[in-house]
Amino acid sequence: MPDKTQFLKHTLIFGIGGTLAQIAPLILFPLYTNYLPPSELGILEMITRTAVIVNEVLMIAGMRMATLTFYRQAETQEERNRIAVTMSLFLWTMIAFAVLTAVCFSAYLDVFLKTGNPRLLAFGLTVALCETLVGVPMALMQCRLESIRYVLTSWTMIFTRVALNILFLAVFHWGLWGILASTLIVVFVSGVLLTLREFYIGSCLPDVSKGKDVLKFCLPFIPSGILHFCFINSAWVVLVNFGPYETTTAAYAELGLLYAVAIRILSTAKVFGFSPMGQVWTAVMFGIRKQSDAKYVFGNFALRILCVQAFFVLGIGVFASEAILGVCSPEYRGAAALIPIVAAWSMLEVFVWLMEQTYYIEKQTYWKPLTPAVGLPCMLILLWFLVPFGITGVAYSFLTAQCICAAVVFTVTQHFFRVAYPYGKIGVLLGITALFYALSFVCGNAVGLGGLTIDELSDLPKWQRVSHLFRHIDWGIIAAKTGIIGLWCITVWFSGILAPDDKTFVIDSLKHILRKTKIIR
Repeated sequence: MPDKTQFLKHTLIFGIGGTLAQIAPLILFPLYTNYLPPSELGILEMITRTAVIVNEVLMIAGMRMATLTFYRQAETQEERNRIAVTMSLFLWTMIAFAVLTAVCFSAYLDVFLKTGNPRLLAFGLTVALCETLVGVPMALMQCRLESIRYVLTSWTMIFTRVALNILFLAVFHWGLWGILASTLIVVFVSGVLLTLREFYIGSCLPDVSKGKDVLKFCLPFIPSGILHFCFINSAWVVLVNFGPYETTTAAYAELGLLYAVAIRILSTAKVFGFSPMGQVWTAVMFGIRKQSDAKYVFGNFALRILCVQAFFVLGIGVFASEAILGVCSPEYRGAAALIPIVAAWSMLEVFVWLMEQTYYIEKQTYWKPLTPAVGLPCMLILLWFLVPFGITGVAYSFLTAQCICAAVVFTVTQHFFRVAYPYGKIGVLLGITALFYALSFVCGNAVGLGGLTIDELSDLPKWQRVSHLFRHIDWGIIAAKTGIIGLWCITVWFSGILAPDDKTFVIDSLKHILRKTKIIR
């Protein structure tokens, strides 16, 4: 394991940055859910996810991991500089090609996605693709463990984006076009400035000879991306075309409940829990792989990060129904039923991510297409039986298919790097978390309607509705749910999940933080 003090320092900085970065989603989330109907929010999520798959198809998704891998494994600073410049130039070239492709084929793609507006789809894909312009420069900051610069850069982009979103959406009422335009302005300007910084630091020409190695690393992302595109979007295409809905708008409204609300709420657990440790881990794991006890270090780290993630998934999941009713328009209240499914999905997603890092460490990326190749037929079979149940059936299809994909990733990665995962402790952790999460449902919802019906509540002005709900909060239920989270912490602490070294590290870390904040001497 790397130096614990330095690991804690950078984790805290990334963590504080990630926490403050949540100011943007916390502001934009109620803004979106009050100024956009669920159908438009569903279209926005569809555009974003389609662009993610296009990134994979055109190898842009692999650029960030290629940057981390080649930069961290370079022997000299000169070689690192050449890799930074080469990857930056390669990224801009691929994005330019991707944008051109998206614009040319957006009309054909809309035949399947059925957004009803090919121009909006083309513009949305362009914006989402341009968001990756900052991917390589930010990855290079992460490689150098420039945590403070990384966080400050993130804050600048986030706060600028929030300000423009408020201006374009709440003041100018530009709707989806305003949201997309504000994002494009921020990411394009930031991408240009950060790329110029890398060329200034490197002060060298791109190394064309590295192109072959980079292509070899990234090429598997093409079949993987195509298969993953089908894996992800098959559910939405089936839902829109064969789901139990009378109109396409109704289907996209349901999609908005899942992605715009349920997944977005649970995604904050990743930012608070997984992301800070994960960003430091991806920078140091290459060195740890060379150690003789690497398989145990990797396994213990997986347990630690799952513990942290479980704490935030439980904490956010317990209060998710209150958050949905409190900050969203009442028409989004149906998303609360999807939270338990997405909570399990969130834990599984983190564990899959931890296992997939082996692909990049060992440069075995050609195995990546196998996972969606297995997952796609499984997804289609599940959808055949479950899509009549609407968005809930789709959510269960995804969760089950992801379990199958996780089994595939585990089998493959263990073949060329056998990590010693503490299976028993991970099972106990998940069991305890599920038990306490189920216990929270006994408490009920802490936000009451105060004698109003949902329709009457919907008719109130936005801020009057929030004020009305706040006056009818049951603070006893809030205290009970908080107590459940506290009991979870106590149970995990004394259950034997954490090793003595882990407990000592937690105590020392808390003391270090308290001393730094002058709370104790």
